[in-house]
Amino acid sequence: PPPPPPLYDTDGNKIDAHGGQIIRHEGAFYWYGESRKGLSAMGYPVGVNEGWTNEGVNCYRSSDMLAWEFAGMVFRNTSVALGADQPGPYVIERPKVVYNAATSTFVLWMHLDSFSYTYRYAGVATSPSP
Repeated sequence: PPPPPPLYDTDGNKIDAHGGQIIRHEGAFYWYGESRKGLSAMGYPVGVNEGWTNEGVNCYRSSDMLAWEFAGMVFRNTSVALGADQPGPYVIERPKVVYNAATSTFVLWMHLDSFSYTYRYAGVATSPSP
């Protein structure tokens, strides 16, 4: 069968949330996923695995899982803080968010890697809001 048509947010833009998940918090749904706008590491063509990077992690919010509002980019590639011996650009993949009720904190887990896939890290970021 043909692939399904793309989904659009409430502003009419294609939803850009790949490899992520949807969580529910206080009556709202939050969809987190990779932003894939076609960034590439220097010298590599866009879409080639060895050259793929992305902007970060996008979030969309909905009350009914039908209409999705773009809530913003919640984590940026440029926010990654590794040592000088591990420079970017970075690959951020498969973001997952959990809510830690004990600390009232949202925790973002992600696969964090170099554009050549040599780091193989689990990245973690936290936020007090979804």
